[in-house]
Amino acid sequence: MKLATIVMDGRRVGVFEYAPGKLVSLSALDLGCDSVRHFIELGDEALAAAQNYETERDEDLINAGNAEWAAVIPDPTKILCIALNNSAADSQLTYRPDFPVYFPKLPSALTGHLQAVDLYPHYGLVHPEPEVAVIIGKQARNVSIDEAMEHVFGYTIFNDITSVGMRKEDRFVAEYPIPDGKGGFTPTTEHVVYQGRYKSADGFAPMGPYIVHKKDVPDPMKLRVRCWLDDDVLMDDNTSAYHFSIPEVICWISQHATLQPGDVIPLGTALHPDEHRRPISYGNLNKFGDKVTIEIETLGRLESPIRRVDALDPRTSFASAK
Repeated sequence: MKLATIVMDGRRVGVFEYAPGKLVSLSALDLGCDSVRHFIELGDEALAAAQNYETERDEDLINAGNAEWAAVIPDPTKILCIALNNSAADSQLTYRPDFPVYFPKLPSALTGHLQAVDLYPHYGLVHPEPEVAVIIGKQARNVSIDEAMEHVFGYTIFNDITSVGMRKEDRFVAEYPIPDGKGGFTPTTEHVVYQGRYKSADGFAPMGPYIVHKKDVPDPMKLRVRCWLDDDVLMDDNTSAYHFSIPEVICWISQHATLQPGDVIPLGTALHPDEHRRPISYGNLNKFGDKVTIEIETLGRLESPIRRVDALDPRTSFASAK
């Protein structure tokens, strides 16, 4: 079972794969829904309707090769990304928490397969981050590790595009007063970085083209992940390199935030480099390359054209007044 969202007559429409290369609108199932998120909320009833659907009318079929793709779920309540969840990052870390650290990414950053990503000069160094993303199937709050997989609907491809340039800029260094237990406070130096720009600019979350149902992905922790910039291989990795498993991630997040059907959890970046041993930052999308391609075993290929836009840094209009 594969689901997607496409644009028809200027409107986003949820579809399922009826046959290889052939799509059918979810509205044809007579379930009163035409969005992927609503389909997921309906649960087993919707799955059964799609699996048992039959048509002999060619006009019901949409050619996937001609589709205009949107993000598979354009309206999740949350996108929560797992940070540095890869053994390849260990050599760069002097400390790692013993639990999954996650951060939010704005849904407005979402875009679809084959949709251009606009980059501006003041974004600085920008690189792709190829990831497997979990799609939540039913509400999860305070779930155990043993229960966690019951809350998974399926998986998709996610590109957690990141601006290193903006990350360096959006940081504060402060002496933060911490209670010393004796009625006073001890100043502690803290380095704080906020993800607003460098993770969530428009187009920084290509996702899709399909969600693949979990029954069609026998072991999501053993999937090959590859990433190209044009024809140049940047990353060749495997989800077996993840530190934290999917059940651990869902269990941990659900202790703090209620997960809803259609929520997206990218599991972490493929970091093992190509044969040239180049780091992921080598693939600076703001300098070269016309297209990023991510291929994940069983899930397919996600392609994102890169469009560099010549524009003035907006800070020039207000920085002098501060």
